Amino acid sequence: MTRGSLSALKGRRTGGVWLLLIALIGLVILFGAPFATMPVAHLRPAIEISGARITPTLGMSNAIGAFMEINNTGSTPDWLLGVESKAAKFIEVHESIVKDGQSRMIRVQTPVSVGARQTVSLKNGGLHLMIFNPLTPVNIGDKIPLTLVFEHAGRIDIVATAEIPQLAEHAFARSRFSGETH
Repeated sequence: MTRGSLSALKGRRTGGVWLLLIALIGLVILFGAPFATMPVAHLRPAIEISGARITPTLGMSNAIGAFMEINNTGSTPDWLLGVESKAAKFIEVHESIVKDGQSRMIRVQTPVSVGARQTVSLKNGGLHLMIFNPLTPVNIGDKIPLTLVFEHAGRIDIVATAEIPQLAEHAFARSRFSGETH
């Protein structure tokens, strides 16, 4: 082989690599692009909030409860990391428990897990939010903005309306007024 024919052979190999690369890119664009985004969208958590309500402030109380349903319609879990509001100094996740026959609330220190295709109920007598030091008194019918912060779904803004809590659903009210423990 002469130098000229060796140079021509290298050029053909390089040209063939470029043709192959262009063909692969074309196939990915033509067939792969529509499918590349489908699994990502399908795997993201899809958080929906419903039934957001708060208790009105009573007397000199510096804390009110907040309740709602958190529904993850997605195929991957997510975690509620915290809740914020411009209408209060701070908000914590609490859980009502019965220990030694006494009903009490404890602060939940870890993020609240919302499994794939599951609903978490923040309700009287279970997991719920405690809104501390509302900046103004909260009366029945008042609305306050809340921002729920999730690990994957991010920040979700909602509005909660003040309602009178249903005493029949409230474990503390039942135990306090009837002597029962749950």
